[in-house]
Amino acid sequence: MMQEKRLDKTYLLAAIEKLNLRINRLTVTLAQVQREKAELETLLEDSQEPNPDEPGVEEHLEEVLQHQEDPGEESFELILEAAPVAILVTEMVDGTVLYANSSFAKTFDVAPEAVLGSRTVDFYFDPTERQKVLAIFAKERRVQNYELQCKKPDGTPVWVIFSLRPFLFHGKPTLLIALCDITDRKQAEEALKQTRDELQAILNAIPGAVSWIDSNGCYLGVKQQLADTFNLSPMTFVGQEVGFLGSSPQYVNFIRQFLESQEASASQVVEMQVDQGQQYYLIVAQKYRQGKEIVSVGIDITERKQAEESLRIAEENYRSIFENAVEGIFQTTPNGQYIRVNPAMARMHGYDSPQDMIANITEIDQQIYVHPQKRQEFKRLLEAQGEVKGVEYQVYRRDGSIFWVCESARAVRDANGKVLYYEGTSIEVTERKLQEEALKRQLELLQLEIDQTKRERQVAEIIQSNYFKELQAEVDRLQRWDND
Repeated sequence: MMQEKRLDKTYLLAAIEKLNLRINRLTVTLAQVQREKAELETLLEDSQEPNPDEPGVEEHLEEVLQHQEDPGEESFELILEAAPVAILVTEMVDGTVLYANSSFAKTFDVAPEAVLGSRTVDFYFDPTERQKVLAIFAKERRVQNYELQCKKPDGTPVWVIFSLRPFLFHGKPTLLIALCDITDRKQAEEALKQTRDELQAILNAIPGAVSWIDSNGCYLGVKQQLADTFNLSPMTFVGQEVGFLGSSPQYVNFIRQFLESQEASASQVVEMQVDQGQQYYLIVAQKYRQGKEIVSVGIDITERKQAEESLRIAEENYRSIFENAVEGIFQTTPNGQYIRVNPAMARMHGYDSPQDMIANITEIDQQIYVHPQKRQEFKRLLEAQGEVKGVEYQVYRRDGSIFWVCESARAVRDANGKVLYYEGTSIEVTERKLQEEALKRQLELLQLEIDQTKRERQVAEIIQSNYFKELQAEVDRLQRWDND
């Protein structure tokens, strides 16, 4: 049982260590993704909000719109080329591209002149998305900060955020579109989502209630399973001190002591009061982030504890029966050595203790059996029948005296049918055997007496018979004749 507990603890510590390493790697990845996301969001905010040093998408549109009446076409195109965001000018009806600046060409890996004459729908990853954009434009006469997945000519996806305004280009109504590449940000968001999904998958795979605890002993988060145990939501735990439910002072003391210790990991079985009643949990805790925070995993071992208690009671009962039984109880190997004997068995054979008997008897067939072949018969019966009952034979005491025993035994086998050992009971029947012998002798004497009495009665019957009398008279007559 203790070995099983150590195995459980070792397994859980190894699992927590792997989880800790995984969390550390995910934490580093998450921090990197969050930094990249923050940088992208800053760039995006710069492109969306007025900035006197670096105008954004909307501001670039405003600047272009302010120059749309500029009679100098060359200066107008210079403004479009100088814009740090991708610019398109398209037909209002069918989206045919009339102009694309170098930033657009760079974003989509295509030459500016190759874009001319193409249609904007060619750059949509999902062509049906264009109808949504047009619906917004029809309602508001503009589109602002719309996120869209596009594609490059080779099919490579690219995410953009764009704004769209009506525009007069060379005196004709067109659409002016400004785009900003947000592919890195979208990839960062997807990586963050995958990281969260992976972490959740890891947590779901752990067979227990998981919680994160900071250096002050407050919950940073808990797994859904732990929250469900108390019929609460996971967010209810965040920020609360460990033990705020008052369900387990043992758990609170364990966490506090672990936080104050220099140990990297620890485990303890604690009792916890929940709606279902008293339950037992094996708590395995691991420190991370330079020992400032804790991952705690609680495995419900209530059923095992109940089984252990039942087994303990059964073992105590068995031990009491084994130690106090008046008959001898034994276990032996097939080769003829005692594994266990109870005090009654040792006393029966004249030994001071079970240990004394086990140490001194190394060959049962030679040292115990008066007739060693009886041991072989005993084994053959056990091999063939699996058990024997009421077998009687003569055995030796330690001092060499002989007495009779009656034994019942069975063969204990493993899952493959191999005999592991024999176990059974033995009682001394010497007095009964002596009484049986005495009774047998009495019966024999009685039979002799009966036979003698029977013969005498038969003789008397013969003497009294007429035939015998006639013979006797004839004998007498012959005797008298001889005398004459």
